[in-house]
Amino acid sequence: KIKIREKLFGKYKGNKNPSWKGGKWRYIKRQVKIRDNYTCQICGLRDEEIMDVDHIRPKSKNPDLLNSLDNLVTLCPNCHRRKTLREYKDNVYA
Repeated sequence: KIKIREKLFGKYKGNKNPSWKGGKWRYIKRQVKIRDNYTCQICGLRDEEIMDVDHIRPKSKNPDLLNSLDNLVTLCPNCHRRKTLREYKDNVYA
């Protein structure tokens, strides 16, 4: 099974994959979580396993801030969802 998988998908690993975005995102997310001590910056919940990283300014409107640590914040899933819904209601993405 492994040889078949490697044969089929091996040529699409890393930067050869059409969806490749530079390989930095996982590293950057970890740095943000460490900086924020795995603590939600809105409600104060601390849990290393469930924390999300969110863009303060939407990446769709600010692509230059995509990987900027200053534009990223650690949020718990509930606060992340609420923040995103609030931004949609306020037409931040429009």
